[in-house]
Amino acid sequence: MYSLKKLDISSVHPKTLSKYKKLIPYKYRHLLKEKSFILGLEIDSEPFGICICQLDLFLKTCVICHLNAPENSIEIILKTLEEHLKKQQFLSIVFTYEDNPYLESLLDRKIGWSPSSPWASRYSFDCKNFHPAWFEKKYHLPKKYKITPWINIFEKQDEVQHIKFHLQQYCVPLYLSPFLLEKYIQTMNSLALIYEDRVVGWILTHTYPDKVNTVVYTNLYVYPNQRFTGLAIFLLIESIKLQQNSSIRWSSFEVLHHSTSRSWKKFCDSRLRPYSIDTREFVRRHKEI
Repeated sequence: MYSLKKLDISSVHPKTLSKYKKLIPYKYRHLLKEKSFILGLEIDSEPFGICICQLDLFLKTCVICHLNAPENSIEIILKTLEEHLKKQQFLSIVFTYEDNPYLESLLDRKIGWSPSSPWASRYSFDCKNFHPAWFEKKYHLPKKYKITPWINIFEKQDEVQHIKFHLQQYCVPLYLSPFLLEKYIQTMNSLALIYEDRVVGWILTHTYPDKVNTVVYTNLYVYPNQRFTGLAIFLLIESIKLQQNSSIRWSSFEVLHHSTSRSWKKFCDSRLRPYSIDTREFVRRHKEI
């Protein structure tokens, strides 16, 4: 017998919570501590599926952040979620997921869901054997610039506060905040770009406990006035070289289509995609309720 219920994480038994956590990749587990709406699927009292959503109370929008459940239960999970949202007078649902035939067919049949649109691409590499011609070229850092390990930035509280101020002013997009998922930052090859003693860019990588043999290239950003200078490519190359000198073989690089400039997307399509050993595509849909 299965049951589907709203989870209040603070009241879930520790043993049960531990089983639910096994259904959640580490990159999403921080959502358990935030004000998330969570549905838990249990079969004979054993956790078997989970749906984690973030609710925007101002825009009355629900974003499905992570859904892990058997295919034959996804329809009832989405229906239950929608019923709850209607009671709370929410206006829409947003769902991003790895492209797959089952979900595409299911949502195509359901009234109200928009057609899927490309959202992100994830490229996986054998870092030790990553040696395309563009990567082997000699790149020189312009004068007054330097690169330093990202971990050094935390020793400069004035610089940390300077970056946080830019985040508060939306000068830097919040999803590119270098302070997200800090506990999983891979210090080996996370780097900061410095110009005249100020941070003007960074590349942050992460390694999660469930994938200790992979470095995930999560966040590559340079300030707008530093773009179209080749500095982002320089950061990427330096970071990859540091991994190649380590014992970690595999790499993963994700490109968000909605927020990536045309020139950078062109770079990824021509310089990364052809050398990927595995490419995953993600799509997004929304529904007015």
